Amino acid sequence: MSFRIGKTRITIRFFFAAGMSLYMIVLPVQQALAVFLAVLLHEGTHLLLLRLCGRQPQEIVVGLFGMRMSEECFVLLDYRKELLCVLGAPCANLLCFLLLLPFAEKNDYILYSCAAHFSLAVFNLLPLRMLDGGRSLQCLLLRYVSLQKEKSIMLILEWITFGAVGLFVFFLFRNRAPNVSAVVFLVYLFFLFVFHK
Repeated sequence: MSFRIGKTRITIRFFFAAGMSLYMIVLPVQQALAVFLAVLLHEGTHLLLLRLCGRQPQEIVVGLFGMRMSEECFVLLDYRKELLCVLGAPCANLLCFLLLLPFAEKNDYILYSCAAHFSLAVFNLLPLRMLDGGRSLQCLLLRYVSLQKEKSIMLILEWITFGAVGLFVFFLFRNRAPNVSAVVFLVYLFFLFVFHK
């Protein structure tokens, strides 16, 4: 499904819609709403900061691996503005987490919101090229090393990250009861790593 808002073409892929529908069926309504609002804040912050920096994406694709904006909106941004646009979203999630944390014990929805904001921020700060952490690291590396070195460094960091997450999930299984969420996260991370190059 595709539509336009102003000059921006927005495409929502089938697997995103199917995944969100399944998510809404499986999770309790409060948890699903907390996750949806955390994601909405995250992606909305990216778009707001781009607009404040004078850029507007020509295309936004919402798919199984999240939202992807056309690359030309980052062209000609200096590295400070690009870092602001990329890191602003996980920082917004961390700020919400910190603001809601004192009230988390009083209300289940606030507790779910804290978990959603914190998880989304930490996940997006992983040093993978397709995530905010990797994108910001690329931006910094390219100021100091050649493109070829940057690609090598990022590939090594991606393998280390994937291996560390895999070991973490393995130890969870070994020392505790099986954690389905951890396995789903690892599988998602694997597909993100392999197919989102």
